[in-house]
Amino acid sequence: MKITLIKPAMTRLIKHSKFISWNMEPLAIAIIAGITPPEFELEFFDERVEVIPLEINADLIGITVETFTARRAYELADSLRRQGKKVILGGYHTTLIPDEAKEHADSIVIGEVEGVWDKVLDDLKQNNFKPEYKSEEISFSQTLPDRSIYKGKKYLPISLIQTSRGCPYQCEFCATGSIYKGKFRFREIDDIVRELSQIKNRKILFVDENFVINPDRARDLFQAIIPLKKKWVAQVSPCLINNPELIPLMKQSGCAGLLLGFESTDKDSLLKMNKQVNLQADFRELIRILHKHHILVYASFIAGYNESFEDVKTAFKLLLKEKVFLAGFSPLTPYPGTPLFKRLREEDRLITSDWWLRNPYPYWEFVFRKSTGESFNQFNSELHRIRDKFYSWKNIFKRFSLTWAIKSPGYAYIFFMVNQGARKEIKSKYGINKS
Repeated sequence: MKITLIKPAMTRLIKHSKFISWNMEPLAIAIIAGITPPEFELEFFDERVEVIPLEINADLIGITVETFTARRAYELADSLRRQGKKVILGGYHTTLIPDEAKEHADSIVIGEVEGVWDKVLDDLKQNNFKPEYKSEEISFSQTLPDRSIYKGKKYLPISLIQTSRGCPYQCEFCATGSIYKGKFRFREIDDIVRELSQIKNRKILFVDENFVINPDRARDLFQAIIPLKKKWVAQVSPCLINNPELIPLMKQSGCAGLLLGFESTDKDSLLKMNKQVNLQADFRELIRILHKHHILVYASFIAGYNESFEDVKTAFKLLLKEKVFLAGFSPLTPYPGTPLFKRLREEDRLITSDWWLRNPYPYWEFVFRKSTGESFNQFNSELHRIRDKFYSWKNIFKRFSLTWAIKSPGYAYIFFMVNQGARKEIKSKYGINKS
């Protein structure tokens, strides 16, 4: 039997899709490939890098759905079902809003695919397909992802790996918190080392929500991967500053950069988003400590909790002064299923209740009104200007002027390549909103 897996793009226009996620390998697809028995023939299409055929000959077509690709995923699913194909949908968006997804599929997967994929395949063979497969537990397969599924596709030379799932925090805006509801689980360190040893790429992206959520476990993991001589990046909480002794060990194990979810410089905003944990962190001091150890910083901020825009201006000045490698200034987005979405719906502030199905997708736009009832249009224009200003060539060179960075040709190449990519990404996403 033949199974076709599809990762949709935000839009079918390949000229846009090339910049949207910088074309990283989709880890979920390799996980499915790894747990699929060899008796099944597998093929995979990634619309970000290739055109999906109009007709697909397969016994089952699986489509992964993210909120920003939901409209396109449903469009593909509906077209394939009209051709008589059997379609199953999965992914975060499907888990967050299953009733919507069911309207576009023969079946859906809710939760982690590893917990139900064997049942899906058994039912497919028995011609006893169920309309829903629900995985209740956070599960890790002992079978490693099969990255051969990526063969022939052009991705960035960096491999994704996951060492934990879930998050103990319950931030109001976060889809992960809504899916896992505070549950959290680690993989065995031996399994992680085994997988890393089989990955040919030296560059690694750990996709955990918070790579150092357990400092003792993080210390053991860093020590275990030192011999592998990988260069890696990951996402961590600013609370890393509470365990500064981890930072030298992180660097020794190959850490090249960290994404830090600062979210806001405003105390009231952090309290509103239920991100009290960030109140413990001195953002400026943490950046300086990381720079001292030659670790790049990607700082992430969310705009919209503070409706005056002052916290965004403060963040911009901080990041420019501290010469941060990259920064994200994102509008507050009420993903379906999150406490934020439910609150804004109850307050009648959502512009549309299914904003993710708009065409074109409202990337970098506010999809709800201010508490006063006014639109965020002017606020959003200011946010665009902040991004453009941060990634102007003048400020790129200003941020590059770290003493240790100037002396490193390798760093210079990465710095300018990635910042140039960020400039292109900004322009492409503006183009999507205007297309």
